[in-house]
Amino acid sequence: MYFVLMVTVRELLTTFWTQTAFVLTGIFALIFYLIKRQYDLGSKKAEIRFNAFFEKKILSLMSFQEAYAKFSDVFANGLPLFYTQDLSDLEKEKELITKLTMEIYAAHVIFSSKYQQLKLFLREGEREKYRPIMKNFQRLSQELVFYLKSDEAKKEPAKGFDRISNSYVSDFKTGADALRDIIVEFQKEVGY
Repeated sequence: MYFVLMVTVRELLTTFWTQTAFVLTGIFALIFYLIKRQYDLGSKKAEIRFNAFFEKKILSLMSFQEAYAKFSDVFANGLPLFYTQDLSDLEKEKELITKLTMEIYAAHVIFSSKYQQLKLFLREGEREKYRPIMKNFQRLSQELVFYLKSDEAKKEPAKGFDRISNSYVSDFKTGADALRDIIVEFQKEVGY
């Protein structure tokens, strides 16, 4: 049996060598094609996941920036509104304080939820860059709400307004600088 098989293999290699080479080339080509096809499918899946991830990250970053701007507007518009109102009427004062407190709270909730959404797409090192922004605005929110309910707001609104405004301007500049740095770094990461 072994001898017959050897004769057949020897005959295939000597007499039918062109047909044997053709068949072997076809088999190797088919195997190579199947391996390449499998690799391409894996690469395509990875590329689709990568693109979907970055698309979601970009959308999250944009909605975070919008929430940041909205939250900043609450401070930029709310403080002067409180400062310029005639607070001699107690009912009007309570109404204004309630309105501003609710606006701050609503903006803070949206801002925090957008940050939580964005955190899903951030690596730990990236999260560290956002923490100061979140801490500043959380502190400002609390400070403004406490101020609006304090006796200082009723007695000397200009003094408290100036203190909070200065703090807001400083924190807003810090936050805006941090956001700009984050966006520039993100653009580098994407190759933009």
